[in-house]
Amino acid sequence: MPLRSYYRIYIKAPIGRFLHNLDWQAASVIVAMLLFAAQIIYNGIEKRSIDKDDTYKLTVILQSELENNFSVMSAGGIDFQEIDEINACTPLPENDTEAIARIANAVSYLHNDVYISQLSNLPLLPRESVLSITKAYNAMLRLKNHINNYKPDNNPITNKKTVKQLRNEYYHVYFAFEGLNESFTNTLNKI
Repeated sequence: MPLRSYYRIYIKAPIGRFLHNLDWQAASVIVAMLLFAAQIIYNGIEKRSIDKDDTYKLTVILQSELENNFSVMSAGGIDFQEIDEINACTPLPENDTEAIARIANAVSYLHNDVYISQLSNLPLLPRESVLSITKAYNAMLRLKNHINNYKPDNNPITNKKTVKQLRNEYYHVYFAFEGLNESFTNTLNKI
C-alpha cells in the first residue's frame, strides 16, 4: 500500500470526521475557558515573582539600616568615626556620668528613617520578622526618649536607679538589633 493511502486512511479520514462532527460553539467556549485559566495562572506566577522581588528589596534596605544601628550599639557609644568594625558589644563604663554620655552619643547615631518610610511594606516580610523589627525599633525609641528626658537628680538613689534603667534599655536595644541583624542575614541567604 502506498504512503498516500496510509495518510488518507489513518490520518485524513479520522481528522476529517472529527472536525465535521465537532460542535464549534462548545469548542470555542472550552478554548476561551482554557485561555482564561491560563491567564489566571500566569498572573499568579507573575505576582508571586513581583512579591518575592519586593520582599528582597525591602529586606536589603532594612538590613542596611539595621547593620548601621547594630554597629552603633556595638561601639558602646565610642565616637563612631573611630570604629572600623566591632563584632561584640563594647561595655559601658562603670562611671555613671561617662555611661550616660556614651549612651547619649550612641543614641545620636541611631536611625529609623527607613523603618518609618517602609512601615506600609512590612507585611511583605514573614510575621516573626515584622514582630522582631517592631519590638527592636520600639525599644530604640524608648531608649531615645529616656536619654532625651534624662536629668540628673540630686537624690543619688533615684539617680542610680535611672542610670541602671538606662543601661538596661541600652543593652536591650543592643541585643534586639543583634538578633535582627542575624535574622535578616539568614533571610537574605534564603531568598
